[in-house]
Amino acid sequence: MAKKRDTLEVLAEHGLILKGTTIELLPTKRGERDNLKAFQATFESTLPRTKSVRWALDDCLYTLTGLTKKMNEGGYVTQQNSMFFKNWRRTGHDHSLWEEAEKFDR
Repeated sequence: MAKKRDTLEVLAEHGLILKGTTIELLPTKRGERDNLKAFQATFESTLPRTKSVRWALDDCLYTLTGLTKKMNEGGYVTQQNSMFFKNWRRTGHDHSLWEEAEKFDR
């Protein structure tokens, strides 16, 4: 069985993730925090496996995996899924980034 293409690569190819696209942690994955910025990030690049996501809380760049891990260590994430794209969705959308990518040939 061939390995699936990278989630970010697929979403960028289909125009769902572009520079400036905002994402948010799924509500079911959020810890107890009042500051909504803690759960938001923006894509600065669509290159897979690079520090392409800017966290709204500290304005620093991370990989999506790195940001999710940092948020988990800080108590911002509960019920973290090890498939990191399953923890996030495009702002205002219902499905996770992973679920959106699964709609396409990978």
